[in-house]
Amino acid sequence: MLEEIQAIGLVGLVVAHSILIRGCFGIRESIPLQSGVISKKIDRTADLLDEMAQIIADFADGVQTVNQPNTQPMNGLGGLLSQILMRNQTQGLNHAETQTEWSLSTESPQNKNEA
Repeated sequence: MLEEIQAIGLVGLVVAHSILIRGCFGIRESIPLQSGVISKKIDRTADLLDEMAQIIADFADGVQTVNQPNTQPMNGLGGLLSQILMRNQTQGLNHAETQTEWSLSTESPQNKNEA
């Protein structure tokens, strides 16, 4: 019984291997057709990235002119990120001045369960 199962498995592997080889020969025909589609998708992605970079650059210019008109302008994405981080640093320097007193409970959790 085990030998018949092994024989069926080997025949299945041979059939699957022949289907795989036939599919690989079909790749030669489809590569020229797919390359045009791939290049169009890459061009579309490049256009989207260019638009995003332009939006970020416009935003960086707007942040520099509105918030800090007298400072030296920073270029690029690194300048934009450091400018946003530095703006948050200067706003809240007195954040730890308030003090809150807490009252402590004299009852223990065991006493509450017994009552």
